[in-house]
Amino acid sequence: MNVRRRHAAAAAVATICASLAAACIIADPSTDFPLPPDRRPTIIRDHAVPPTSRVLGDLPPNFTFLIDVEADPTKTVYWHLFVDYDDFHQNGPPAGLVGRDKSDPQIGADAGVRQIALQPDIPFAPDPGRCHVIEALVALSFQFDVGAQAHAFKPPGGDSIVWFYSPTGDLSGCPVFDAGIDGGSGPDSAGAPKVTEGGGGSG
Repeated sequence: MNVRRRHAAAAAVATICASLAAACIIADPSTDFPLPPDRRPTIIRDHAVPPTSRVLGDLPPNFTFLIDVEADPTKTVYWHLFVDYDDFHQNGPPAGLVGRDKSDPQIGADAGVRQIALQPDIPFAPDPGRCHVIEALVALSFQFDVGAQAHAFKPPGGDSIVWFYSPTGDLSGCPVFDAGIDGGSGPDSAGAPKVTEGGGGSG
């Protein structure tokens, strides 16, 4: 009698284990985890060359500006360079866009920070006798590559940095120029102050 009970108990345990195993196989969770949302690239302003903390009295050699950008190292970062951006008056290059290019993914980059050198990609020589506003924008994508829409980000947005140039080394005598971001999908564009009214103009 005891032997039969032991066999019955063993059979019951085996049946339960088999049922549990089947349940585990059926309920095995998916290994596909949701991808994190893209994050916009961010310019580290303290690392900019030349610095933005002062008005430029001289333009950098070869009109080259250096910025460090914090971005997902697996993503391509696009940049646009503007001089005297103006989406209303088409003086000089369309809307002031003088350069655009991309920074390819940089796997293994230190903390996801990459340096980008910004230069015009069209024949361009700013008038050194006039005031200028130089602005760089970075994003994962832009609304367009030419014209005013080249100044607007697509989601998840982007970032911008502004340099002011004056032949006198200060903003006295420079025209009013609003370098705010236009597009709505970019970061806060607390950005550039307006310079005071005076002589000079966009070059």
